[in-house]
Amino acid sequence: MKRFLVLLLFFIGSTALFAQQTKSYQQFTSRFVLVDSITIDTKYNNGFKKESGTKLVYQYQDYIYEFIAGKYRQYDKRGNVITDSEFDNFGNYLSYKYSDSSGNIIEEFEINKIKVNTNDVDDFMKDTWKFTDVFGYKKLYSYSYKLCVNYLKKEGPIKNLNKIGLWKIYDEKGNLKKEKIYK
Repeated sequence: MKRFLVLLLFFIGSTALFAQQTKSYQQFTSRFVLVDSITIDTKYNNGFKKESGTKLVYQYQDYIYEFIAGKYRQYDKRGNVITDSEFDNFGNYLSYKYSDSSGNIIEEFEINKIKVNTNDVDDFMKDTWKFTDVFGYKKLYSYSYKLCVNYLKKEGPIKNLNKIGLWKIYDEKGNLKKEKIYK
């Protein structure tokens, strides 16, 4: 029953997640058959959580693939969340937040488009990043010792986690300091 509920929740949740994926990506991933889900719930030796989330297990022909899917969190040894991520049903980031132990965000990004550039599943599984384009927006934060606050330092678009387009750089008071264009 528990397995059925997890699969049902992923089916319902996937309709919202696919809004960020191109039709080619949806057609490509429709070849995979969901066969199982695995709950991730590991702990440090001191009893605090280390990571939590879910892996989905797919079958394609004679091969089995596992992907982290949905909400995924990693914790420091004191139980504080240091990464808070969300993945699509095939292990691609949809959002990511990295924080220090005090809860200050260091960096975050949100993916708004995923595109697959091949129809060959074997090629894709050998080198996923070679055949996938991931587009999004990234923000980097810094701590001002003078003002004792965490502030947005840089922001801009990304492709495959690399800077592209117009990036804005701010001073610790939030004023635009510089703009830089990446190709």
